[in-house]
Amino acid sequence: MTRSGRAGGLCALVVAVLLAGLVPDGSAALAQPPPTDPGDEALARSRAQVSARAAEVGRLTGRLADLDARADDLQAALAARREDAEEALETLAAAKAAAAEAKKKADEARVATEAAGTAVDDARARRASPAPTSSCVSRVCKRATARVLPSCSSMSMTTVQRLASFMSFSLGGGDLM
Repeated sequence: MTRSGRAGGLCALVVAVLLAGLVPDGSAALAQPPPTDPGDEALARSRAQVSARAAEVGRLTGRLADLDARADDLQAALAARREDAEEALETLAAAKAAAAEAKKKADEARVATEAAGTAVDDARARRASPAPTSSCVSRVCKRATARVLPSCSSMSMTTVQRLASFMSFSLGGGDLM
């Protein structure tokens, strides 16, 4: 046998084995009868079902698109509200810092006012007495600030001393520091 004859025989054997595997009883496959005609009424029902399902899919697709758009709008609104909240928190922090600074200045002003009031009271009390000297004014200032705020800052202390000195000078004393 020639080489091409062996190859042809081998192909025929493979085809036969495949056909035998497809048909369990080994007989040649018979053509199956064509499907029965469903009829016009069955076809119309099937088309109506397909149309109804397509319409439902379209409706659901439109609803999904609407919900996606709404979700995007809500995300944008949420982001804007978060930015507003962060801005409000920053404003609150700045306001708290300003309030703390204002309280500190008000406390210092209260101390200075009380010290000046004490100095004025002392000066009025001494008005009948001889004119105060600088040591007398210094003593009054120290006594006034010691009554008002023992831990007064050096700047506030200097302000109080100057005010007391001025007050004692203007109330009939002399010797302005």
